[in-house]
Amino acid sequence: MTRVPTWWLPVVVGAVVIAALVTVLTSPGRAEPPAGSPEEGVQRYLDAVLDDDPEAAAVYLASGGECSVTDLENAYVEDVRVTLRDVRTTGDSARVEVSIVSRGGGLLSTTWTEQHVFQLRRDDDHWLFTGTPWPMYYCEAESGTEPGIARGTASGTRR
Repeated sequence: MTRVPTWWLPVVVGAVVIAALVTVLTSPGRAEPPAGSPEEGVQRYLDAVLDDDPEAAAVYLASGGECSVTDLENAYVEDVRVTLRDVRTTGDSARVEVSIVSRGGGLLSTTWTEQHVFQLRRDDDHWLFTGTPWPMYYCEAESGTEPGIARGTASGTRR
């Protein structure tokens, strides 16, 4: 009966660990958009939405619009992945197109993709959303309150 050498097991395990480390260390992370760009405004807004922080997200809503913090609080967001598709800037206006992939739970794990176009306008040194941005599909301005948060800054403070 021949004996199988046992030295091969640590070599294989070591090779797998090294391959996993190389994969993790060389995988591209989330790229930061240029400061002051429409993409940065979209990313900051979506970060706040996905972190379930409607007040921080509302900072990026243009004042005078129909959407408010309350609309963001009522919006439903589950497990999604957002991919930037296209950015077009003309003067103080921008159009940012994204794909949003939602994952359903349960036994039959389903996914669906939605295409959304965000309309933004430049306000001083940041970009604010006009219209009704995802995850809201309609907004109801409350009577007696000003929609949105007036002229927010990227830090979330009001001016």
